[in-house]
Amino acid sequence: MKAKEKTMKKTLLTLFALLVAAGLRAHGSAVPDAADSEAVRSALADPAAAKLARPTPGQIEWADMELEMFIHLGPSTWQGREYDDHSTPLKDMILPKLDVNQWGEAAKAFGAKQVVMVTKHTGGFCWWPTETTDYCVRNIPWKNGKGNLVEEVATTLRRNGLKMGVYVYSDDPSYAKGIGRGGRTDDPAKQEEWNAKLRQQWTEVLTLCGPDLVHEVWFDGGCIVPLIDIINKLAPKAQIFAGPHETVRWPGTESGKLPYPCWSSVPSNLSSAGGGDFAATGDPDGGKWCPPECDTVLYGRGGHKWFWSADNEKLRRSLDDLMDIYLKSVGRGGVLLLNSTPNTAGRIPEGDMKAYEAFGAEIKRRFGSPLAKTQGVGDTLELDLGGFRNVNQSWIMEDLRGGHRIRAYVLEGRGEDGRWLALAEGISVGHKKIDAFPAAIVDRLRLRITKNVGMPVIRELAAFYADGIKVGKGSHAHRKDPAISCGRWDQGAEAVKLNLTPHIRIPATYQVSLPPSVKVVSAKLWFNGSELPPADCKIEGACVIIRQTQQVTNQTQTDLELSFAPNATAGEATIRMISEH
Repeated sequence: MKAKEKTMKKTLLTLFALLVAAGLRAHGSAVPDAADSEAVRSALADPAAAKLARPTPGQIEWADMELEMFIHLGPSTWQGREYDDHSTPLKDMILPKLDVNQWGEAAKAFGAKQVVMVTKHTGGFCWWPTETTDYCVRNIPWKNGKGNLVEEVATTLRRNGLKMGVYVYSDDPSYAKGIGRGGRTDDPAKQEEWNAKLRQQWTEVLTLCGPDLVHEVWFDGGCIVPLIDIINKLAPKAQIFAGPHETVRWPGTESGKLPYPCWSSVPSNLSSAGGGDFAATGDPDGGKWCPPECDTVLYGRGGHKWFWSADNEKLRRSLDDLMDIYLKSVGRGGVLLLNSTPNTAGRIPEGDMKAYEAFGAEIKRRFGSPLAKTQGVGDTLELDLGGFRNVNQSWIMEDLRGGHRIRAYVLEGRGEDGRWLALAEGISVGHKKIDAFPAAIVDRLRLRITKNVGMPVIRELAAFYADGIKVGKGSHAHRKDPAISCGRWDQGAEAVKLNLTPHIRIPATYQVSLPPSVKVVSAKLWFNGSELPPADCKIEGACVIIRQTQQVTNQTQTDLELSFAPNATAGEATIRMISEH
């Protein structure tokens, strides 16, 4: 009898939870401390959303960081270049004022929760005393060749409660000419030998850092060398940026900005190393959870520089620019990875430190003290502001343990006349969607989910007010830069090769225009001798649209090869930038 009563009690409790959830579907409700409430658990189990991709706990933890800091320091710093040309004598890398603690202070200044260190960039120089090459910290004057910068950074980050990401470039021109992008070579013997060397480098670095500290491994341009066994063993908490095992994706741009809408799920077969449309936008019904990480430079005003030079400091972004990037990265559901560039003394320049401090202070000013916040389950959720208040910003966070359920929403405020005023609307929410709108005096906010898959679960709805907020008109407006000649061809030409190097100076979308009488049969884009994916070079009528998303410098060779239909007339091509990335 007791067993029967126990079973009946359990059944009634389950039915009650389902009824509660069903009622919330229609009316919405704040759920205090609701992260693991019965209503939330019931909603997350909604069979209507059973097929949606969902994040792992590690991916949720990674997304919660929202802000990270990159560190680029290497021989390029002494050369004033973006790519190491091996012209710097190692004896010149003295680093008389190197201060790793200052780097940690820079990260914390703007709210970064993790620092991703470039331990080896494209030129092959290693910031730890590796056994794989002499081109490493062991042979520079700093600490009389006894220094280990990777170990120092790891120790400092652990002491300051920051997580660490590790970048080891997959290629190494100082090792062998045949080693190319992603660690690929056409020589099978060299491939096997290189695989062993790169595996050793990753083993050395991850062992130095420790499994508790490393929360991300960063593959620039992807990586074909098998490393997953090493990562699983030595960095089990790490998310993987790009490569065949990626759990975090590159959105195809180094602008720091995401398109909108943007989703954290993508097609199951996506590899983001080459960019492309789905890498940028994601797919709400995609079979793989792989959220976007937005990497960008501090030196980006009219340029795009990852390494320090005195001239590059003139390119430092304004506070308005940084906040625009924040709203279009974190505010669109991504994680922002903002670069830092220690100088040849080993310190982050004072102007950069002030920029990080101002950035962090502005984020705190706008979003540090919500007027009110709540959680809820259902397609309608109201937030009581406790009286009539000025509101001009909000954020919505979806409980992504259930996948991307929200597909469209409207945010409204109740005015003094009792009527509901539309404040903002959108499509994707994801980890966090920030909306800025003209200030309104309201006493309640109402979030209405107008399109969804399964029962929506709102992790947080929060309201804010801050003076001086600029409300933009969107980020998709095209530039109207003048068209510039970029090449000519004669009557009857079957093909032409256009040197675009003087015209493509920053990551952006460019339009190459041709006379309407000339039919383009094929177009191929080359970057430093390597062909870029077709998604980055598309024929659209009498134009070729080029998406240059990679790092671009005055050492970058960019060529466009066009083939024409027979009997092409003589003509001239022009190029202009239509949107900056």
